[in-house]
Amino acid sequence: MPSKALVDDEQDRFTIDCKYYTAEVGVKMFLSPEGEEEAMSVAETIVVCFEFTQPASWEAACHWQKKASDCETPIRLLVCSQLPEDEEARSTVYKHALQNHFEVIELNPPAVDADDDEEYGFPRLRAALEAHQWPGLKLKAQNAVLSRGVESQHLKEPGLAQNAVRSCGVESQHLKEPSLDVNGSKGPTSEKKKSPRKQESEEDFGSLLSQLLEIKSKAASMDVAERRKLAEKVSSYSS
Repeated sequence: MPSKALVDDEQDRFTIDCKYYTAEVGVKMFLSPEGEEEAMSVAETIVVCFEFTQPASWEAACHWQKKASDCETPIRLLVCSQLPEDEEARSTVYKHALQNHFEVIELNPPAVDADDDEEYGFPRLRAALEAHQWPGLKLKAQNAVLSRGVESQHLKEPGLAQNAVRSCGVESQHLKEPSLDVNGSKGPTSEKKKSPRKQESEEDFGSLLSQLLEIKSKAASMDVAERRKLAEKVSSYSS
């Protein structure tokens, strides 16, 4: 899936519309390696669909996994209806996926734990696509408010996003919206005054996530010197 700027007439257009942004991307399907070099050189995401019980299908899946790994495609998803029950076969799939940095997604897993918070199937596939910072994405107005008084012109370096997320005690790859308790309580009034970081509301966190998306989208246009200079500012801000 390349960005909109790289979409041609032979590609379908697909709009990703989530809570924080909208993005138009191009979708191109390949049934053979023909034309793969040009497409893979600009692809933002690759979704490899396969059926392990069909040798030709798995062989093709292995080819595309290696190609995506060589091209360093940002998002790599290995998708099937259901993995084989045989442990050796399942191990083979996961081994190839791990070697080539693919996420394995079963659309129809045989058994799902009702208490398991992990997403699976189509919801997980959709979440994986929405988590990517697509070039040219458009932030939604209600989530474009800057938090903690940071000027928008400073938000052009991924380092700021990483430092800001870490300052909230949350790893960037596991961003999830915070939730209040069942009573919506903010804690006893006798509690010591919290630091500004701990007092951030859900809206602040949502705004922060929006900034992460905007940062990734804009960073590509900066040269090395600009990024290094801004990274120094970010370090000073987050310390």
